Amino acid sequence: MRARTSSCPGERRLFRAAYPILLGAVTAVLVASPVAAQSGDPLEAAEVAADAGDLDRARQYLSEWEASNASDVARDIQAKALVLHARLTESADSAELAYMEAAVVGGEEYGALARLRLAQLRLMSGRPALAIDDLDLLRDDFPASTRVPESWLWTGFALESLGDPASACKAWEEAAGADPADPVTVQAKAGLAACGEGLTSDGATRRFTVQLGAFGTRTAAEEVQARASGAGSDAWIQEPDGTTPLYRVRVGHFARKDDAARLAVELRSQGLEAIVLADHP
Repeated sequence: MRARTSSCPGERRLFRAAYPILLGAVTAVLVASPVAAQSGDPLEAAEVAADAGDLDRARQYLSEWEASNASDVARDIQAKALVLHARLTESADSAELAYMEAAVVGGEEYGALARLRLAQLRLMSGRPALAIDDLDLLRDDFPASTRVPESWLWTGFALESLGDPASACKAWEEAAGADPADPVTVQAKAGLAACGEGLTSDGATRRFTVQLGAFGTRTAAEEVQARASGAGSDAWIQEPDGTTPLYRVRVGHFARKDDAARLAVELRSQGLEAIVLADHP
């Protein structure tokens, strides 16, 4: 299910706004442990501080570790430090490079984690095709990783963003095979609930809508909504839900797919990236 890499550049200026969403989706907030902080290992202390939300202290510990460790540390430790650096930096470019390097040097634990975080970052910054490439690589390079079900979940999000709901549903089927109590399974099943062929969950005829994009931040969605309004279309923003963490900009409700397709052609002629999707009530 590998997608061709998109040539469209990401909205790097949206990274600061998207980053809290990314962290909220992928990072558990833990309580700092004084024992870990006093363990004598600045890298471990940095991770504990980061998990507790004390980012300034985490950056201080990480700097201490980087200053006291040579480049010949074990590859997994190097990957762990790179993942932590990516979490703590405020630069989109720096985070992306750190995740890329960690994905290459790391083993099953940190290599797979880095590849997953890189994909999530790219999806949140508007590059779903690149995200799919990264998730494919995660499964190719680390097929036994516990991150594989989560990689299928995010593949589904990315495919939905690209306007391919059928493939998104197949990806969510892969993710839904895990532990029923796992949050990944819960989210995948929420996506599958909207994957009926031709009918809604209550047996009604499927309706259609035109989607103008799916974004990691409301600010980005509002910009596209404003462009659509300027072109004479009454667009609205669908908030993130159990199916996807993205803000989706949509126009119209249609009983016939052909009617939605005609509107999509018109909107594309005005420079908007319009695709036809099933309109889930």
